[in-house]
Amino acid sequence: MKLDERSLTATQSILIDEVKAGNFREDFYYRIIGLPIELLP
Repeated sequence: MKLDERSLTATQSILIDEVKAGNFREDFYYRIIGLPIELLP
């Protein structure tokens, strides 16, 4: 089974500050921060 998943996220918050404040999960932050972003022309 092949899975093709795409996710687009946006925020006005500085996520690392939210992680430090305990408002955003640290493990999820490190999963999404390392994702490459490819934009089509």
